[in-house]
Amino acid sequence: MSGNNIQGQVSPSDIAELAGVSRGAVSNWRKRIADFPEKVGGTDANPLFDRNQVIAWLTARGNEINQPNSGAIVWSMMNLLRGNMDVFEAQEFLLTLMTIKKISDTHNTDSWNLLIGDLKSGTFHKEQLTTLFNLEPKLLGVEPLIATQLAGQQILEIALAISQVPSDQLDEASDYVLEKNIKLQGKFGAQSGFIGSRISTLLALIATQRPKNEILYDPACGIASALISAVNLGAEPSMIYGQDFSPSAIYVAKLRAYLHDIDIKIFESDVLREDRLPEMKADTVILEPPFGLRFDTTLGISDQRFIYGTPPKSSADFAWIQDAIAHLSETGRAYVITPQGSLFKKGAEEVIRSGLVRAGCIEAVVALPGKMLPHTSIPLALWVLRRPTNYAEEKITFFDATEESIPELLIPQWLSSSSESTTSSRITVFASEVLASNANLLPQNWVFREPAQYEELEEDYSWSFEKIEYALQETEELLEKLRQPTLEGATRVVTVEELLMQGVVKVQLGRTRVSAGEEESKSCFTNTRVRKGILPQEISSAKNQELTSAGDVVVATINSTTALVDPTGGHEVANGLHRFTQFNENVLLPEFFVNVIAGNWNKRFQTGAAIQRASIKSLEIPLPPLEEQKRLVEVISIAKELEKYAKEIIESSAIITNSILVGIRYGVGIEVTEEGSE
Repeated sequence: MSGNNIQGQVSPSDIAELAGVSRGAVSNWRKRIADFPEKVGGTDANPLFDRNQVIAWLTARGNEINQPNSGAIVWSMMNLLRGNMDVFEAQEFLLTLMTIKKISDTHNTDSWNLLIGDLKSGTFHKEQLTTLFNLEPKLLGVEPLIATQLAGQQILEIALAISQVPSDQLDEASDYVLEKNIKLQGKFGAQSGFIGSRISTLLALIATQRPKNEILYDPACGIASALISAVNLGAEPSMIYGQDFSPSAIYVAKLRAYLHDIDIKIFESDVLREDRLPEMKADTVILEPPFGLRFDTTLGISDQRFIYGTPPKSSADFAWIQDAIAHLSETGRAYVITPQGSLFKKGAEEVIRSGLVRAGCIEAVVALPGKMLPHTSIPLALWVLRRPTNYAEEKITFFDATEESIPELLIPQWLSSSSESTTSSRITVFASEVLASNANLLPQNWVFREPAQYEELEEDYSWSFEKIEYALQETEELLEKLRQPTLEGATRVVTVEELLMQGVVKVQLGRTRVSAGEEESKSCFTNTRVRKGILPQEISSAKNQELTSAGDVVVATINSTTALVDPTGGHEVANGLHRFTQFNENVLLPEFFVNVIAGNWNKRFQTGAAIQRASIKSLEIPLPPLEEQKRLVEVISIAKELEKYAKEIIESSAIITNSILVGIRYGVGIEVTEEGSE
């Protein structure tokens, strides 16, 4: 199998990247040009196409094919794994093979070619990878992860794609695959950090402004995005340390560091519970902690790090801030990202802020614009922190970067200059004045801004215009598939009680108490998670609980009836929820059941005064033939995809409305740019 004949798969966004056009243009081709390649995988809403067929089609039309990134072919092979394995296992598997190739090339062995030969002959054994890992001292103790559920032929095809990547481009290729994969997962992919996000770039560039030969540290490093970017952009620390609680993130971080030829000491630790580096003092701390993380207040009572106050249960932001200060050297600085709410919230957070201001720990605060992270639009802030100083003499500098288009490039310059002339969006205030204002640290409350020219209005307008245009094109295509969503004729309707009596499905009550602690609830279905459609983040390690199996359906009936399918199993189910299991899939599909049990007709079964709850056995389930169930599941999926595009249209329309109003107020002309209207 030659490199040019590798049968990878590409999505519409990948095709747009190959052809150098917008996604809207690809949507138009699919809809209007009869000979556009047929989809070979994915779903109707998210189709995948044969990469070679797409390239041949583009070439025949005279489109110039953009030179692909060294990881593009590997990414197209990863698309073949969709549905066969967990996406995060897939990225671990690909990085493992890339690491093996680099080890083989670095140590001038024939191990990689021998591995390819073994795969071709069907004699591949997982133990061979461990032997190869042991050749590299930097990876001693790291157990290679491999997808044992994949056939040897699948591993061979992916290995052959990796063979095309030169050894000195494996770091770039691995980052390309990770960036694509993480963005594909949206907010779930953000848990360990994005590759090349604007926030990681900001932190990395700040690190490059720090003195050489000092210690660089990230206590929530995830896959080491900021640390690796810092070195790649020019930082020269003598030692680099990282900690994270996720074994998967640590594994990826260690392999990424090796592929980038960067020495990082990474430790597995839930830092807020048990710090593996209590005595380590860093000269530079960069930190983008997980947002929305709750805090176990019992941990803060005796922990010496939290001397300015115990963080509230609702947010761990001030636990991270105090941890960063505790790990600073005498001349060190910490740069911490939090939501802006932490700058002005009352209660325990105000108490801690006041303590930090009184101790002189806050050197500067920067308000950041939106869109700094792909998965959230919440306003963010950058804290610049130091060890305690003489409060009476200290000042705090506030920067308002909310209207800057490239803050990741400007802010490092602002922070490295003491001149007020670097930006008009800056003011320095005595700490005593800040303390008198309830320690409110929101820069917008301190910095006066002259009306700007708002050059970014046209960019925002065009970007939103393109999103609406693309969404409308996609919805038009999806609408065609909804012209006959259901068939005429009566469908038999049964109750859940009848399904149970006939043995079509079994039901069990949830038993886990969610009050047992945050650590347990991360692996548990709760009423809130089911209602919001959010799966548990982790697989449960509980040994005294009956855990879900793949394909089980968890149903919540408080206030309204909602349900979720558990695709992997291995989770706990909280009190008050119902777990449906052992479906007879010749009669009823779990994917169909999870949709119809939430039908509006079941609302009439909600009873109760303060808290309404439905009797689970009374709920009615329409039961069409099996083939019709399969078709209807796909139709419902399309309808939900339409709902997603509708939300995008609403959000983008609001941006357009605001752009028009601001343009009117300040006399700024707006036109859709050529790129935006493509």
